[in-house]
Amino acid sequence: MKTVSINLYSFDELSDEVKASLIENCRNARDPVFTQQEQDACDEVVENFKAGLRDNLYALDIEVLYDVDCGQGAGASFTCTFDINKLLACDNWRRTYGDFERTQCLIERGLIDLTARSVRQPSHYVHSLTVSCNIRCEMWDCQISADAKDEIDRLEAYLTIQTRSKSDGLYRELWKCLDALNSDEQISDNLRSNGEVYTQNGQTID
Repeated sequence: MKTVSINLYSFDELSDEVKASLIENCRNARDPVFTQQEQDACDEVVENFKAGLRDNLYALDIEVLYDVDCGQGAGASFTCTFDINKLLACDNWRRTYGDFERTQCLIERGLIDLTARSVRQPSHYVHSLTVSCNIRCEMWDCQISADAKDEIDRLEAYLTIQTRSKSDGLYRELWKCLDALNSDEQISDNLRSNGEVYTQNGQTID
């Protein structure tokens, strides 16, 4: 019987070249399905995003879809209902998009009721261009002026712009989050913490 001695090294004791190879192998071997760490991180990004929509656009009943693959339909988008009364009264909104005085007056007098929703087009894609804002106007025994109709159309267009812009921002944040989890630094930390030891050329011993 022959006894063979093999020197084993922790990750930090390996050469830079071997460490780089291990990092790249680990990245390439990544399962296409999210790890729990990745899913938890994306869930946190989405929850923070929803909180921002509630605070800044007075959005309710928010549903988010995203796909962070590199395919044609990749992206992020959301549907929701907007609280129009709060939105039109918001100083930040008015500073950005101007007043909607005629529309607000009709709402306050109880002559019309506006329901604003971001809606998704029938599609298996989830990017920002699959959503737009739709405003439904109910009227009670009144005719609204052309100027008021123009205001409502303008409001619908602005909310569509906001919906798509916010969706694109969410997609960028999700990618930033996943990039950080798959960076050299993060993979190195994972390899250090797993307690694995290696031969000089980076092989493991079963």
